[in-house]
Amino acid sequence: MVPQRKSRRTLLIVLVALVVTGLYAFVYRDVFRPNEIEITHRVAVGPPVRGLSRTNQSIKVTQLVFGLDRKCELTEIKIINVAAQESGTNTAPLWHVISDSNSIPVKVFAYGDPIRGLRPVVKKSRPLPLEPNVTYRLVLRAGRATGQLDFSVAEHIAPNRKHNAARGISGGQPQ
Repeated sequence: MVPQRKSRRTLLIVLVALVVTGLYAFVYRDVFRPNEIEITHRVAVGPPVRGLSRTNQSIKVTQLVFGLDRKCELTEIKIINVAAQESGTNTAPLWHVISDSNSIPVKVFAYGDPIRGLRPVVKKSRPLPLEPNVTYRLVLRAGRATGQLDFSVAEHIAPNRKHNAARGISGGQPQ
């Protein structure tokens, strides 16, 4: 009888340990998430990705859209010219925004989009247009997680501006 009691006690201890481990993994699930953010990009022609009501959906703009593998509370977005960086010239980023506090979780955003919770590093600065056939680097930070993407565009892309979207001049080229 004594050995059976010990085996039940051992089984109970193992089950409690598994439940505690499961709860820990659930509560601290970011610990097991990779620190690398996967980023994709595409040039989209159509209504702006964000920022317009349904009544303005007839506006067609060309914009560079970035997609992330999961929703992230971004703390920094920076786009730089790769050739300028590798040549050692000290050039300012084309677009550089940071978070002072909490940013909203996003999975998709367009170049130059105002994202709630992010502000330009240089006050009142605006994103610069992207030139065709130039390699750029997007660098993202979301807490401890980071992501990087080298990309180029085949056409001139002007940054998306929410206040101009309603007038049909957002994203550079109204269609």
